[in-house]
Amino acid sequence: MPAVPPLPDLARDAAQQTAARRPIYEIWNEWNLNAAPAMGKLIGRAGPGDPRGGDAYARLAAQATAAIRATQPGATILAGAAGTDDGWQWVRSVAGGGGLRGADGLSVHYYNHCERPENRTADEAIDKMQALHGAMPTRGGRAMPIYVTEIGWPTTRGGSCDIARNDSGRQHRAVPALVRGDTLDARRLDLSVEGPGSAPRRHRGQFRALHL
Repeated sequence: MPAVPPLPDLARDAAQQTAARRPIYEIWNEWNLNAAPAMGKLIGRAGPGDPRGGDAYARLAAQATAAIRATQPGATILAGAAGTDDGWQWVRSVAGGGGLRGADGLSVHYYNHCERPENRTADEAIDKMQALHGAMPTRGGRAMPIYVTEIGWPTTRGGSCDIARNDSGRQHRAVPALVRGDTLDARRLDLSVEGPGSAPRRHRGQFRALHL
C-alpha cells in the first residue's frame, strides 16, 4: 500500500483541484475527537505529548493553511473544526499554539442535545458561542470570526442521552434564534434532508456554515 502523503501536500492538491468551485476549506474534522481512535475522544485540554491536543493540531493546521494559501491566495480557510470541547479548552490551545495563523476564521461544531434537559435550548447555544467569541484573539481590532459549521438535533428519541420526543420540536428553533440580531451572520445555511431510519442520529436535520 502506498504511503499517505502529508496533510499539507493533500491540502495543496485538493485546493488545486477544487479552485474553480471556490469552496470554503475546513482543516480536518474534529481532531480532538478522532485524531487517535485508540486513545478515545479528548474532551478539553490535553496532557503533554498527547497527539489529540490542540498544540499538535495547531502545527498541522498552520502548515495545511499555508499550503492552501500558496495555491489559492484568496481562499477562505477555517481552522479548528472542533468537536465537543468543555470550556473551549481545546480551541484555546489551538489558538495559543498558532493554529489560526493565516486562517480566515475558527470553525466549531456544537450539539447540546446531550446536555441536561433544561440546557437543550437555543439560549444555551448562544451563550456558549458568545463566550467563545469573547475569548478569541483579535485581529485588526476585531475578534477572530467564528463559523459554526455543524449544529443540529436528533429526530429520534431515547438513546444514550434519553432524548424526549418533544426535544426535537424545541431544538429546531436553535438556528433561527442563533441568527437573530447580531449573534450570527448566516452566510450559508443548508438544511440536510432527514436520512433513512438506519442513518446515524447526528446526521439528521443538520445545519452547516453559520458565521459569527
